[in-house]
Amino acid sequence: MERRSVYRRSSAHGTSPSVMRSRSAERTVVQDDEEALTVEVENLVCEDAWESPMSGGSNRDLLSESTRSASARKLHRRAMSDPFDTADSQGFLEENAQEVDEEEEDEHVLATLPRFPYAETNNKNCWSETPVKIFSVRGESYLKTKKKVNATEYLLHARGCDLFVSHNPSKVELSHIHGALGGTFRHVPSLLIRLTFPWGMLLQYYEVSANMLPFMRGDQSAPTDHLTKQEKTLAQWLLGDDNYKSARLKLIPNVVEGPWIVRNLVAGTPTIIGKKVPMSYQYVPKDGSLQDFFECNLDVGNSTKAAQKIVSVCRRYMTALTVDIGFVIEGTAADELPEQMMGAIRIHQVDSDKAPTVQ
Repeated sequence: MERRSVYRRSSAHGTSPSVMRSRSAERTVVQDDEEALTVEVENLVCEDAWESPMSGGSNRDLLSESTRSASARKLHRRAMSDPFDTADSQGFLEENAQEVDEEEEDEHVLATLPRFPYAETNNKNCWSETPVKIFSVRGESYLKTKKKVNATEYLLHARGCDLFVSHNPSKVELSHIHGALGGTFRHVPSLLIRLTFPWGMLLQYYEVSANMLPFMRGDQSAPTDHLTKQEKTLAQWLLGDDNYKSARLKLIPNVVEGPWIVRNLVAGTPTIIGKKVPMSYQYVPKDGSLQDFFECNLDVGNSTKAAQKIVSVCRRYMTALTVDIGFVIEGTAADELPEQMMGAIRIHQVDSDKAPTVQ
């Protein structure tokens, strides 16, 4: 009777004893699966954190371990993904290691000035290549007529521009700054024009074309028959000694936008810059995958008083100033005319307070 009563109560709830036993067994299986899944998840977490399941560390310790450097985690995963060190896999391992090296180099990349137009800064604190036709250069008949003509094209095309701040800028070795030009400086052979100020430096980067490379590298025997007159002038300048370089390099400034006081000081007259500021030159050869470059340094901090006054005023109004800085090798003979602009960069309202600091 008691058993029947139990059965009736069970039937009253609509559940038979066999179903109850089935659900009980089901709960046992589910519970076992959950425990197995829990153990599996714990093992995965411990494995990802480089800890064994028996380490006894807290969840915080596991999370801390799992936030190791990106390079270390990638090397670990790559090594564990292929446990067989075979000849076929060696190339992949070397390639992966190179990728990690590149990622580590990216950490040392310095912020470079973006190219105009750049909406994020409202087209300020950036650079562009100056439209070449704004410059006037000596024409083909200049020696007789003294007439100048509009420039037509550049000998070297601009790659970019950097503005750095430094406590001792004259001591900064650019060959040691791997993050220059956003980390791309030594990807191609370049001419670097460096304007060194008491508070920092402005760097202009120009790509050196293949036909100019032998002369940048000082090859006096390189043929010049295939070069234009203007290219020969540039080649001769690259091969010349320091005194020759300083006597022939002209700077042409042009204020595009800025206060009247700056426009009044910067008249836009071409200037043999070596007569105004101390100049120095340095060739840095290739180093493995790092391409060579030629550096022309204008030590504006030790220039004449007139030049220092201009630089001081420009620094004061820098954030409101858009200026072109162009360079040309002066033509003094008929076979060096007409002149051709070597290169130029336009600086758009740069802000030295936002510039990276280098040592």
